Amino acid sequence: MCNTPVAVRVLFYRSNHRKVDIDNLLKAVMDALTSARIWNDDSQVCEITARRWMGESNPRVEITVYTISDP
Repeated sequence: MCNTPVAVRVLFYRSNHRKVDIDNLLKAVMDALTSARIWNDDSQVCEITARRWMGESNPRVEITVYTISDP
């Protein structure tokens, strides 16, 4: 991907109620996406939406990355 502006949506489904800050969860995801070369640099990210659910029977992380128009 070139230097196209992108948006990221991350949904965290956690199995326990252990206290964890969503910004720490998000930092790990952003670092992993940068390491996986999903974008050239995380400065391309212009929009982030994140949500955390606790006590899920099927823990997982769902990530959506999509290009956006930068006005």
